[in-house]
Amino acid sequence: LPFQWSCQIEERDAPVHEEAFLDVSGKAPMRACAEQLVKKLGKTGSILTYSPFERQVIRGLIRRFPALEADLDNLADRIVDLLPIIRQHYYHPDMRGSFSIKAVLPTVAPHLNYDQLDEVKDGTAAQAAF
Repeated sequence: LPFQWSCQIEERDAPVHEEAFLDVSGKAPMRACAEQLVKKLGKTGSILTYSPFERQVIRGLIRRFPALEADLDNLADRIVDLLPIIRQHYYHPDMRGSFSIKAVLPTVAPHLNYDQLDEVKDGTAAQAAF
């Protein structure tokens, strides 16, 4: 059940900012999750991900909420999955054979790390919060 997302958004002539959604109400979170994602990501611009998972979740939301199909389909069509690009064109010894985002990120952006996140640092923590 989709109940959480987080995005770093970069817009022209503006600093990068975070948008996020985490439902902890105990009610079915899927529609609100989808609606907020559509609202915050707008209608244009590339959406960079690091696996096919996000597109799969969006496609699942389309099946669940056909009234949101056009907006969600727009999001899915704008996704650029960086994982295949990294696998084909980048490797650093500090990755130690792993292509997980947690292994790759410190080699390309050492100033960014998961320790800087607040309470929810991974999927398990998000599930616990939910």
